[in-house]
Amino acid sequence: MNSRYLLRCGLAILIFALGLYADHILFGKSLTEALWSSLGVTVGIMLAFHWLIWSKQEKTNKKKS
Repeated sequence: MNSRYLLRCGLAILIFALGLYADHILFGKSLTEALWSSLGVTVGIMLAFHWLIWSKQEKTNKKKS
């Protein structure tokens, strides 16, 4: 398996777990609310990381051409 893929999966799991812990334990949301909230935050952060990395790689590829 690609190490970047494993790193992204690990990062997503870590963000999800921290968000779930913060929402459910620290802020007292119900488990269902905390799950959906953490899922939304995780997807948003991972899409932002993907977009930032992709745009940087695209700029690098244009300079090489």
